[in-house]
Amino acid sequence: MTASVQQARQALGARLREIRKDANLTARALAAAGGWHFTKVSKIENGARTPAETDIGTWCRLCQAEDHVTDLVAAARNVESMYTEWRRQMRAGMRRSQAVRLPV
Repeated sequence: MTASVQQARQALGARLREIRKDANLTARALAAAGGWHFTKVSKIENGARTPAETDIGTWCRLCQAEDHVTDLVAAARNVESMYTEWRRQMRAGMRRSQAVRLPV
């Protein structure tokens, strides 16, 4: 995965962490209230996993921050489209992009 995809995923996770902390919830309390495994919150906040749109809606509802849902969903969609583009490039092979960088 490219660094930009990982950075975008981590930035989204950091925003969600701030929302959770502003609501004075622990990660375990949020996971329990959302019906999730306790590690799901950590993986999302640390950028190891991109949250689904339903997860973002639930997260914001439980943290009483529904006004953030639209922006966060847009950010998650951006992360997923970046990841999809990276996967498409990897599937097509990196020969062309590597040839451009190699001296002739």
